[in-house]
Amino acid sequence: MRAVDRVIVILFSLILFVISVLLAAVAAGWNPAAAINTFVTEMVQTADFETTVLAIVLFLLSVYFFTLGLRGRRKIRAIVQETSLGTVRIALKAVENLVQRAARQVHGIREVDTEVKPGQAGLEVSLEILVAPDMSIPEVSEQVQRRVESYVQETVGVNVTNVLLTVRNIVNENRARVE
Repeated sequence: MRAVDRVIVILFSLILFVISVLLAAVAAGWNPAAAINTFVTEMVQTADFETTVLAIVLFLLSVYFFTLGLRGRRKIRAIVQETSLGTVRIALKAVENLVQRAARQVHGIREVDTEVKPGQAGLEVSLEILVAPDMSIPEVSEQVQRRVESYVQETVGVNVTNVLLTVRNIVNENRARVE
């Protein structure tokens, strides 16, 4: 939950607390008609800055909670597989992490950024990699593509139909110097 959402929920819960205390007092026999009448009369007659601010805050809170109720939950993008015991959903973010792991296992790969999209016959994987110097880019690229395809097939059980690979840069190894 975001910090703004927490603050608004705390404000709303305080308002509900005050309302519940007032309702409990009414249930205990307190007659609020005179007190409410006096309070409303004073607010209408004075119509000062605080009253206006309170009205605006309450209005904005009600609009916020209304839109929050309509928004609903975000759907997690996932692969859905049916098994004999039920449904298995594998988030695409989890598959992206597996792709990164597989690509990093290839010698000469320094950094990997991935994106996985579901396609008609399987997954489409896009990778951007940083390669160590003095490596054969065609050989490393083919190794990465084959490794990603086999690793995802073995671990997730879904075909990889396309592995788009972009070599973003050639980077030096960072070795600590000993003096």
